[in-house]
Amino acid sequence: MTSRYRPLRLLGAALLAFAISCYAAATNPPLVLGSYAYPGIDRVAAISPLAKIVNAATGQPIEIKLYESPDRLAAAIRSGEVDVAITNLGAWVHVARDPGIQPLAVVLPPAKVRSRYRAVLLARHDLPATSLADIGTNTSIWRLAAVMPGSASGGLVQDAALTQASGSAPQWRSVSFFGSHEGALAALANGMADLAAVAEEPWRAWQAGQMAPASSERLPRVLWQSPPLPSGTLTCRQSARLDCAELADALIRNTPATRRAAQYLGRGWPEWTGARAFAPYDRTLYAALGLNRTEPPQP
Repeated sequence: MTSRYRPLRLLGAALLAFAISCYAAATNPPLVLGSYAYPGIDRVAAISPLAKIVNAATGQPIEIKLYESPDRLAAAIRSGEVDVAITNLGAWVHVARDPGIQPLAVVLPPAKVRSRYRAVLLARHDLPATSLADIGTNTSIWRLAAVMPGSASGGLVQDAALTQASGSAPQWRSVSFFGSHEGALAALANGMADLAAVAEEPWRAWQAGQMAPASSERLPRVLWQSPPLPSGTLTCRQSARLDCAELADALIRNTPATRRAAQYLGRGWPEWTGARAFAPYDRTLYAALGLNRTEPPQP
C-alpha cells in the first residue's frame, strides 16, 4: 500500500512546493530597475550589467523597465513604482527633493566627455534674432523643436536660461517633441521649427555631416550654449528589501563587474561615453541647481 500511494505523495509535495514558490513570487516581486527609452539605442542591453550588480547586492530578482520619457520615469520613481533608477538630469531635478529618494552614485566618463555635455539653443539660419535676449522677449512668435518631456539638454536647460534672461518663463508659439536630438535638428533644418533645443554632441555630429560648401550658409546658428552640465544620477528608494547604502558601496568599488556596468551605460547614454567607473554623488556639482536637501533623506 505504501508503494502504491508514494507517487501521489510525491505529486502532492511537488504541488505544494509549486504553490509556495508562486506565493513567494507574488509576495516578493522583482525590484524594478527603471530608466527611459531612446530611439536607436538598446538600453535594456546597456542596463543589464548594472542589473546583475543590483541583484548580487540585494539578493532580489530584478526587472528592467523603460519609460517613454524622463518625465514619465520621474513620475514612476516618485510613485514608488521604481526601486532603482538611471535618471537624466531632468528626471533627477524632479525627484531630488523627495525624502524617499536617495542618490546612489554617478557614472564617471572621461573629462573630455564631461566637458562637452552642454545644452545649445539653435536658430534657423534666417531667423531675425542674434542673441538669447532677442528670443527671450519674443518667445510667443517662435516654434521650438525639443527632444522629449524632461530632457535636460534638449529643452529644460534652454527654458531655464531664457527664464533667467527675460525674467519670465518662455511662452512659445508651439513646442514639438521629436523624440531625439537628431529629430529636433532635422525639424529645424527642414523648416518645421524656428529654434531647436539640443545637446552639444549631437549638434557637433549633425553639423559635421552637413558641411558641404553649398549648404554651409544655411546651417542653423548657435544663439546660446550652456556651461558643462552635471549628468543624471543613479537613484534608490530605501525599503526592507533594498539597502541603498550597501548598493552605493557596491557600485563605487573598482571591480570587473562595476567597470563593465559603467562601460555598458556609456554605450546607452552619449553623455557617459567611455565611462569605466562609478563615483559617489557629489553634492557640490548639483548645488547650483538647488537640488540639495537641508535635511538628509530618511530611511
